[in-house]
Amino acid sequence: FSDGSGVTTSLGGSQFLMSPAGYIGATAVGALLLIGGRTEAGAKKALVATGIVLAAGLILWIRGALGMGTALFYIGLFLGLARTASGHSAQVAAQFLGLHQCAASIKSILVLLQLNASGHAHNDAAILARYTGIPAMFWAVLWTGISFLIIFAALKGVRAKR
Repeated sequence: FSDGSGVTTSLGGSQFLMSPAGYIGATAVGALLLIGGRTEAGAKKALVATGIVLAAGLILWIRGALGMGTALFYIGLFLGLARTASGHSAQVAAQFLGLHQCAASIKSILVLLQLNASGHAHNDAAILARYTGIPAMFWAVLWTGISFLIIFAALKGVRAKR
């Protein structure tokens, strides 16, 4: 919905894939940027890939002027950084973006945990709980654990390269 609630309806699809996608997927994207940023060439590829994914999202889903303007700004920023940043600057840009993405995904998961602890019935974990009969807090904790494992593995991979 355009009200900023983050609520999105879907027609069909797998609840097992859609419900955790925003949490685990966001963490995975951040981890890929961290790993990609280990080298200059990898960082540039990661920035280009991010710009391309944003462009695809713009074409497929974004309709409002603010969303379009924001997407165009970031597409230009990431593609411009990939083209002009050199050496360590490209790596810092990609890895900063990756760290930010990982931190934002963890913040979202912490909000989800808080919602479930307070009994809020309209969130991704609650939807999957209704679908499976397994408590929402189980799903929220599982997704938290998976996300932390992804971040840990990415940071370990970045450290191993240095």
